[in-house]
Amino acid sequence: MQNRVYSRYIYQMLMEHGCVAVREIGTFYLRKISAKFNENRQVLYPPSTGVYFSPNVDKDFEFSALLIESGLTREEAALLEKLISEDYKIAVQKNEAFELDQLGTISYDTFTEKEKHTFNRYVGLKDLNVKVKSGQKITHDENFEYYLQQNVSDKKESWQHYIGPALIALLTALCILLWFLSDSKPQKTEPVSNITVDSPKLSATDSIYQEIDNVLIENELKSEKSKPSESKEPQNTFTPPLSKEKVESSVSKECIVIVGAFIEKDNAKRMVKRIRSKGYTPYESEHDGKIRVGVKYDCAMHQPDDYKEKIKKFFNPEAWHLHDTL
Repeated sequence: MQNRVYSRYIYQMLMEHGCVAVREIGTFYLRKISAKFNENRQVLYPPSTGVYFSPNVDKDFEFSALLIESGLTREEAALLEKLISEDYKIAVQKNEAFELDQLGTISYDTFTEKEKHTFNRYVGLKDLNVKVKSGQKITHDENFEYYLQQNVSDKKESWQHYIGPALIALLTALCILLWFLSDSKPQKTEPVSNITVDSPKLSATDSIYQEIDNVLIENELKSEKSKPSESKEPQNTFTPPLSKEKVESSVSKECIVIVGAFIEKDNAKRMVKRIRSKGYTPYESEHDGKIRVGVKYDCAMHQPDDYKEKIKKFFNPEAWHLHDTL
């Protein structure tokens, strides 16, 4: 006989994390359906959520790992997962449908809900009838009513209104033309080959300084001849190029993918812990009384849409970019 205890744990993990995977069985995904109008756009259907089952096991949302994260011990989590696997094997051997109490049945890699709204987070929302109100008087300003009553011939402006702008445009074009013509004239240049440049004569003080410099140079030459020649190693003036990491970091841009908004701080802390355990950089902020938790990354290193789809698969199928809500 199948154990009915683990069904409520599967339901709880699915509604909290949006995804739960059970070994040797498959993965349950919570899919969101947005609100929409009917064909006549007179009825607005509320949003809803449903379940989607896949026989493939998503290792990022394993049932035992989610139970341990929620507070159970490793022994208790392993025992629950073992019970589910054993009951599922027995049902397959008997060629019977595997039943999850009050949730539905799994048969031939297909999950069938027991009731239509079992996995709907928005239970209680009803269809909204939309009606267009008629009979309201539309008021216009005085200018609108005045021009509405005038004939088409009265609305035409006379040619005198265009004289001023035409004259201004003509003068502007004339000034630009004269400016171009003045710059286009070639300028005469005189050769400078016949100009003689006299070298400056040294004053008395300058000649003294020059003699002192000559004496110093001679002393240095004598000292160099007396010393044995030493081979000097060439200095390495090569400067290594900047690494790709430094160049990329100079143009890095931070982006954030929000994976959840929590009312309880404990739930937000668990999600932050989970993000760190996967090797990502977590992000936290308060917005409208909730704690937003997300993943920070470099937009210059990753393509935003592809990175968001990757984060959706790991943490939450409903993840979104923070700049989409700003």
